[in-house]
Amino acid sequence: MYKANRYNEANFTVTNQLVKEVISLPMHTELDDEQIAFIT
Repeated sequence: MYKANRYNEANFTVTNQLVKEVISLPMHTELDDEQIAFIT
């Protein structure tokens, strides 16, 4: 979707800044101990 020619990465200044600052970890109730250990 974002690779479409109608989008220019420079137009997403807030998103580009957040990519540099935010870490998103997978988390949900169905993670088992092995998955949790891998994530952490």
